[in-house]
Amino acid sequence: MSDPLAIARGTDRAESVVTGDCACTAASAGISTASGSERVECKRERADARGRDLRRATANSAGISTASGSERVAWRSDSRRVATAISVLFLVASSLPLSGCLEDRSLGAWTPLSTRQFAVPLAPGTTTVEVRDIRDGWVERVSVESDGRTVTAGINLEPLQPARPRVLSSDDQTYLRGDAADPIPTSGAALDRATSLCTWVGRRVDRLRNRSTNAIPDDEFFFDPKVVPKETQLSDPHYYPPVVPPRPHEGDPPIDSDDACEVLRSIADGARSNCRSYATVYADATSLAGLTARRVDMAVRYGSPYEGHSLVEVWSPELERWFVADPFFQALWTLDGDPASVFELHRAAVEGRSMSIGFKSTGTNGASLEGARVNPRLYPRNIFIRTASGAWLSHTGRAPAPVTDTNILQCDDGAVFAAPPGAVDACAVRRDSLHGRIAFQAIDGRLVVCLNRERFESGRFEARAAANRTYEFFDELVAHDPADPEIAAGPELLPETRLVDDDGDGSPDRWTIEHAPTLFEAGADGSAIIESGVDGARLSIKPTAPQLASIVGFAQVSVERGAATLSFGGKVQSSPFTVSAGRTTVASTAITGGGRGDSGLQLELGPNSRVTVAWVSMRNVPRFGGSAGVTSQ
Repeated sequence: MSDPLAIARGTDRAESVVTGDCACTAASAGISTASGSERVECKRERADARGRDLRRATANSAGISTASGSERVAWRSDSRRVATAISVLFLVASSLPLSGCLEDRSLGAWTPLSTRQFAVPLAPGTTTVEVRDIRDGWVERVSVESDGRTVTAGINLEPLQPARPRVLSSDDQTYLRGDAADPIPTSGAALDRATSLCTWVGRRVDRLRNRSTNAIPDDEFFFDPKVVPKETQLSDPHYYPPVVPPRPHEGDPPIDSDDACEVLRSIADGARSNCRSYATVYADATSLAGLTARRVDMAVRYGSPYEGHSLVEVWSPELERWFVADPFFQALWTLDGDPASVFELHRAAVEGRSMSIGFKSTGTNGASLEGARVNPRLYPRNIFIRTASGAWLSHTGRAPAPVTDTNILQCDDGAVFAAPPGAVDACAVRRDSLHGRIAFQAIDGRLVVCLNRERFESGRFEARAAANRTYEFFDELVAHDPADPEIAAGPELLPETRLVDDDGDGSPDRWTIEHAPTLFEAGADGSAIIESGVDGARLSIKPTAPQLASIVGFAQVSVERGAATLSFGGKVQSSPFTVSAGRTTVASTAITGGGRGDSGLQLELGPNSRVTVAWVSMRNVPRFGGSAGVTSQ
């Protein structure tokens, strides 16, 4: 294969060929004043030259290189080199994204990406988005056709698989059934069997818990007005009613298994359990009860494990629909008093109709709805249904889950969620990816594009779409909305919402400094600039009084470089919210029980970071009020 230097050398030879030909022509025409002997010598030289040319041409055609005799064959060899070089350039160009070579004047200016996932609204016709890597120079182009909401071309179909019950061995069936005096319900309508099965699962777990010693963890506690007056529980955070069997305790680390027998054996050995444990036992037990069911998870926010809940959806042949059974809370979820599917609950939660969500009690040995850290009506904002492949069919609320996550199949078609057992495989999700760099999907009338997590660096990537399109940027963890009355209510709990330095000591007043920043500057507008060194910085502020209700924290943060994280300090479980460089947003903590007066709002800066904080806030979160929405069996 020829290289550029070989082509250049061929050009030099081509120039020498022109000179040689001119000399030869002059000689052959007798343009000379030499003597006779000289003319004879000239003829001899011309004959020798013709012989050399013939030999060189023969050698060249045979692939034999000659150092000094390439004049007459240079044109042919150079032409071959040029043709080869053009072919190589064509192959290289064809392997690159077309958008990297052509400029599309219909697209707007390049926009820096401060998050790895963003979206633009779909428009009737063609919607085009380009993403480029400034460092490595590649450009990926996505073009889809749609009617403004549903994509018709440009994204491949990704088929779904229906959920199927796990096949239990005879030994597992015997162990799962447990006490023969307390059989699994196997007769009656599906709704009646599912209701009875909730109660059965509660009794089955309680028998094992009573044999083990399960102390309540010291990081959370919950009111239970059904058992003992609230005031008694508040006076002792570690109060545990000694006259009743241990009750399910929300928020304990789940047993990492989807096998009911493994879960039950671990509980018998003294392991903790939570909603996932109960849902796993219930899901396996439905096959013994002759029911068709599928595991369901809900979450106030995607990616925040302490704001999620696990339960089961059961199919009713009589009603020809799905309904939600909750063995942890010992209840059937309802909508306007009727059993409801998880997608119906989801629509109510995201459309401002959460107060229409209720619960029909199935027993008395479940966790307390009134004492739950998170109002259960918030859970259906994001829903996830387990499929046979192990992936989760999902629809999220305010923001989509990362479309690069192949374990999440996001869908906005309610018919997919309502389809009877075995029919889900007829539906499909439109999602695709390019060269392992980006993934993209149409969700809720938006074209969502997400960069690979390992590739993304703030300031490295840019995107562009049509000039009239607006961008939505999605953080890894979507923040709670401080203006949402279902999330934040009541007066401010912090002694100061601005980071001020009235005493002039170079640190924010009423904040505890654990790792000192290298710079703190309080602005006249109440905002503050904080910088950290190689070891980072950490500071926290406590509420004015110990909080016994659920709480949530917020901060308006702008990160110029490095990163900033907001969370609750102390021993309170909380999913940290991280803001990366180039991003300005409202960060929020997870909803958590106040419980302990030493839990404060914590702001942490990564190494060599520069962050501007406009304000901070801590508010109470409304709990499930009293017995509202609960009916007896």
